[in-house]
Amino acid sequence: MIQGQRTIANFRWYICGLLFYATTVNYMDRMVLGILKPTITHDLHWNESDYARVTTSFHLVYAVLMPLAGRLIDRLGVRG
Repeated sequence: MIQGQRTIANFRWYICGLLFYATTVNYMDRMVLGILKPTITHDLHWNESDYARVTTSFHLVYAVLMPLAGRLIDRLGVRG
């Protein structure tokens, strides 16, 4: 095997690791509202419907903006 080919193969695994890390952080970020529910409802004196409005709003905005962000990135390109 040529040295350049080994470098490319190692780089591919590095990229796979970064993608796994980014996916994991993204998943955890979206779940933080559920984890912090007891603290948020206690500190802000929210009832169940207040919390439901906040989480529904968050998920709706997230769902609407993700395709728009994808289109923007497709137009701009990943290299700037």
